[in-house]
Amino acid sequence: MNSYVIVDAVYSVVYLLCLATVLYVFTRPLFTSKWARVFVAASYVVTMLILQHVTWELSNFTAYFIGSCVSLVVMLIVERGNAAAKWLYASFFFAIRWLLPSIVSTVERYTVYDWLVQTTSAFYLALVWTIEYAILTAVFCTIGYTLNRFLTRISISWRSAVILCIPAVVSSISFFLVKVLQQQELSLTVEGMLALYYVALLCIMLVFVRLYVQQEQAKYALAQQATLHAQMQHVEQMERAYAEMATFKHDLHNHFNVIEQLIEKQHVADARSYMNELQQAVQLPELLTGHAVTDVILQEKMQRAKQLGIELYADFYVPKRLHIELFDLSVVLNNLLDNAIEATQHCEEKTIALSCTRQHDVFVVHVKNPLTAPLLLQNGLPRSTKGSGIGLLNVQATLEKYGGHVQFHEEDGFVTVSAPFIARNEPFVT
Repeated sequence: MNSYVIVDAVYSVVYLLCLATVLYVFTRPLFTSKWARVFVAASYVVTMLILQHVTWELSNFTAYFIGSCVSLVVMLIVERGNAAAKWLYASFFFAIRWLLPSIVSTVERYTVYDWLVQTTSAFYLALVWTIEYAILTAVFCTIGYTLNRFLTRISISWRSAVILCIPAVVSSISFFLVKVLQQQELSLTVEGMLALYYVALLCIMLVFVRLYVQQEQAKYALAQQATLHAQMQHVEQMERAYAEMATFKHDLHNHFNVIEQLIEKQHVADARSYMNELQQAVQLPELLTGHAVTDVILQEKMQRAKQLGIELYADFYVPKRLHIELFDLSVVLNNLLDNAIEATQHCEEKTIALSCTRQHDVFVVHVKNPLTAPLLLQNGLPRSTKGSGIGLLNVQATLEKYGGHVQFHEEDGFVTVSAPFIARNEPFVT
């Protein structure tokens, strides 16, 4: 068999494996299991290999469109949910798969094409294709990584997916029209202009996604500002309340003297009345966590959970000289406990466990609650039943200040949410 034929056959498979690798890397935010991504990538390769050997004639555009559709169906089957995000990712993958190889092919024509035509060695052909495919895979993965950086910052609804998909659809249609209307072989100059056009389409795609994400983040910021402002007021109220309690405790000695004198004078009724007034004036809460603000947050959530028939167990403490801003800790506690209570009230098992761990400079908050259905992640966060997910976005944004990110672990019908804080140089909570 001709060595060129062998190289061509081998590298057609290598090319598919490169695309499968990109698909595996690109779809990482959509799945909790890496094996789900392996299955999606494998389905793409198998589909394309089958289409290469069908008896009826298919254009490359149609074949790769079918391959992308099959991958999308497999995405929806291996892990249910996130349909809008998966459709968007499949659209981006299909569009970039056409634009990027066309650009690389044009660069090849401007550089080594004439030399490849004249060479008599299949080895040099394999060498050039190896370099090209390596560059293609690296650039494709870089574009995918850039898109992921933008897309993981927002919650992708069908509305968002449709809007974000516009540049991908326009790019695919443009490429299709160029190929359909092409009646003869294009000159090198025209191919160069088309390559620049494809580069522009890729840039437009990235810029469009970035601008849309920034717009959505601005909306989130307004919602966060309102939420965080309310929480800040709540924290200030708690600190004032504990300051008043501290003042009251300082005056306890005087109050005890008054009661003692009333009893010595046998004014028992007056002493009892005075004690009742003291009890009504202030009720000292039970200290649970070692810090006033987190105590009040926990007591408030316990009271709310009790009203819903939920048992909230807490093994939580605030270490001394903790390198965390108190406000940031309150944001994480408030949102994680609110989410846990909201989820647990619909479950048969009505228990929530709050705990924490500390190892060297890392302090981690853990909240464990039952699930009514398997956990479905969208861009690294569970899909919100309210559709906005502002609470978890607040938690994520807060943890990013400390170099951490929210983590989810599902086991035996329960999910444990972990929020790690990595220490700073100066302590905040003392």
